[in-house]
Amino acid sequence: MEAGGRLNGFIEELKQEVLNYPVMSHPFWSRFREGHLTWKHLGLMKTAKAGVLLFIIFIACSACAALVNGRSPPGENEPRRSAYLVSHGWHTGIVIQRDDIPAGIWPESGDFPDSEYLEIGWGDRDYYQAPGFNVWYAFKAVLWPTASVLHVVGFSDPPQRYFPQSEIVELQLSQSGYERLIDYIHSSFARGDAEKSVPLRPGLYGKSAFYPSHEKFHLFKTCNVWTARALRAAGYPLIPIFAVTSDQVMSRARRHGKAIPLDAAGQKNGKDAWLFAR
Repeated sequence: MEAGGRLNGFIEELKQEVLNYPVMSHPFWSRFREGHLTWKHLGLMKTAKAGVLLFIIFIACSACAALVNGRSPPGENEPRRSAYLVSHGWHTGIVIQRDDIPAGIWPESGDFPDSEYLEIGWGDRDYYQAPGFNVWYAFKAVLWPTASVLHVVGFSDPPQRYFPQSEIVELQLSQSGYERLIDYIHSSFARGDAEKSVPLRPGLYGKSAFYPSHEKFHLFKTCNVWTARALRAAGYPLIPIFAVTSDQVMSRARRHGKAIPLDAAGQKNGKDAWLFAR
């Protein structure tokens, strides 16, 4: 019974995500959903119907591949942990408290012993590490699968103070959900036969570094899709295929989390402005 309820809830969730997808808001689709237009009126052949059906099946299978394993936020009496989703304009990052990381996992977090928080982002290896916008790197990243990196930043100020110009959403996670989030991050690093990944180079701002990832970046797996998969692993009902852009990730996170007000007292340090310009 419980499994059936979860499946029905997932189907309804998928339906709402499809209907809320930007292209579906066009008046054409509104008329089609309301019955004013039919396949006969559109004059489409059976092969076109089959193509649409295959597309819907593809979306459903992609979403089902990431079925939520447990739900967040946690119950009233459950232990809970906070994670933060940060928008940098085109890109999103996840912020966690370093002391909450379970022992024996994610060894790279030990590279930031004096930091209270860690921000983690993922993206195309060449484009992410470039000092500014690079047309060729951006073009290459979209056209075919490319190597990727993780960007880890250590800091101790509250997230809203460290990122004073960024939108931030706080998400409450159950203990098991938090552990799955950390495991997802841990599993994204490329370590080979070593126990710990070696930094490739210093990061973009503050105390930070780039690390190699074994995953591939491409049009259907952007930095924001990676973020959505991480949050879904933690128990939040995000469907990664509908989270290609930062706006899509943030809008879905707002439904389940708490927006953190911008910190007017935060000191601008240039990192947010630099990220927005990329």
